[in-house]
Amino acid sequence: MDSAEQQAAWILRRVGFGATGADLDRAAAIGIDALLDELFDPDAAGVGPTPAPFAAVDLTAEPGDRQVISSMIAGWFGAMSSGDRPTQEWLAWYWHGHLVAALSAVKVPSLMAAHIELFRDGGTGPFADLLAAVTTDAAMLRYLDGATSTGASPNENYARELLELFAIGTDGFTEADVAAGSAALTGWTIDRANGESIFLARRHDDTPQRFLRVDGVHDVESVIAAVTSHPDCPTFVVGRMAVAVLGADHTVDVDAEAAVFRDDELHVGRLLRRLVEHGLDGASSPVVIAPVPWLAHAIRATEAELPQRTLGLSLRSLGQVPLYPPNVAGWPDPDLWLSTSATAARLAVSGTVAELASADGQAMVAATAGDLDALASSLGRPAGFSSSTATALEATNTSGRTLLALALATPDLVIA
Repeated sequence: MDSAEQQAAWILRRVGFGATGADLDRAAAIGIDALLDELFDPDAAGVGPTPAPFAAVDLTAEPGDRQVISSMIAGWFGAMSSGDRPTQEWLAWYWHGHLVAALSAVKVPSLMAAHIELFRDGGTGPFADLLAAVTTDAAMLRYLDGATSTGASPNENYARELLELFAIGTDGFTEADVAAGSAALTGWTIDRANGESIFLARRHDDTPQRFLRVDGVHDVESVIAAVTSHPDCPTFVVGRMAVAVLGADHTVDVDAEAAVFRDDELHVGRLLRRLVEHGLDGASSPVVIAPVPWLAHAIRATEAELPQRTLGLSLRSLGQVPLYPPNVAGWPDPDLWLSTSATAARLAVSGTVAELASADGQAMVAATAGDLDALASSLGRPAGFSSSTATALEATNTSGRTLLALALATPDLVIA
């Protein structure tokens, strides 16, 4: 990655929603350090906030209202594809697949919207603060049955997933820890009057517990303190994020980076920037771009405008819909997006995007001229398409919207 354009393209594909030709030109003008400052500290860099994605949605609607759900999905997707804080939005998307709740179980639109806003507002700060907020978040209380967990009958779902999937991993705790954590977390439920989470002492078991080898644990604060001080926590968080950003075959020393993360108060934003800097130094390996960020990039780069219904149908055909992770483990293995069926769906959606692309946009102008180098640059590949992709596109002897659709569906746009 020699040029500023190539570095910017890599950064925006790994911790954003892809680059356009204009993004690459701007990166070359301001430099990579300034770009990183904008991405990781947008307030200090003077980058305005992305409009709230659910502001125009009637969140008071009844559960299951299809129009409201469609509007919520479109609102957040719009923030991903057109917002000025792509890394902040990418991190919210990342946490959505890690600290999982799904509207299919949460049911109530306002609770799910607040859950996503929690990630958008607090996803870049200390991991302990984020974890504490998620633990008492109303959507999470519904999703993993915390709202019905009482001192007399504690539910173990959340405590188990907190340890196994959210913060420590499979080997750092015992069944006794699950039971102790479950008891300490009782008492939280959802206020029927306003839908917000509320603590009721009468539903809580305040008995001091021995949890993760820490005595006296009895509430959310002490549970989160024990979890985030566990030696496996920083390693687990760093390991998961490193794979997401740098690929499964990255060469970062996770243990060393975990030590830095621990000493830096588990600050997520600074961890993410360090991982990106490792990648710029050559520590990364290929990653498969999942359908949502792939489509967000395709729309951003082509300036296509998809009607809300078309967007929803496209996301469903691609197999990944915001607000609907399939289970508490999050999205499936990235290799699924390279299957034959996923490839066919992506090609069909590429055709839809190309048909709706702006005729005056860089991508469409380049595709109409049959200029593969200009087309690649407009799609965030300043070094051009790979030789195999370029050969295949040339062999089609097409131009215009057909060429654009084929280019969007190529492996060059799916594997970063």
